[in-house]
Amino acid sequence: MIDNQTLPVDRLGDQPLCMAQYYKLFGACRIPKPQRDGVICYAPDQPDRPDHIVVVYKNHFFKLRVYDEEERSLNPSQIEEQLRAILGRVETRAPPVGILTSEQRDEWAQVYPLLRQGEERRVAQVHEPIFRPRECFLSG
Repeated sequence: MIDNQTLPVDRLGDQPLCMAQYYKLFGACRIPKPQRDGVICYAPDQPDRPDHIVVVYKNHFFKLRVYDEEERSLNPSQIEEQLRAILGRVETRAPPVGILTSEQRDEWAQVYPLLRQGEERRVAQVHEPIFRPRECFLSG
């Protein structure tokens, strides 16, 4: 319903509420900048919208597709198969770079460009998913 923008309009009494917040709930990302964060938002009808979530397991970040080539949602067993593959790929913990996001904004904004150096493509994959990493952690 969110994908095809057919979510019924919420109401407060007789007053319709703006539904744009639901479409921005998935596919939005804050980019740390001094004083004020930047925001990237992918609209549901955008042709190159994200088709994946990011899973963090033992501090490793993995791209997990949730749509097929025809933009249909994968079924739970297809997603479970990918999750099991992730569990099988990692033995040791990576450095916990995700903890940097909890730093005070201006300090995080100073560290962020250093983290991106040479890793632009990988960092972009964390910006693009439907869900942010903190929302999809596997225990381990």
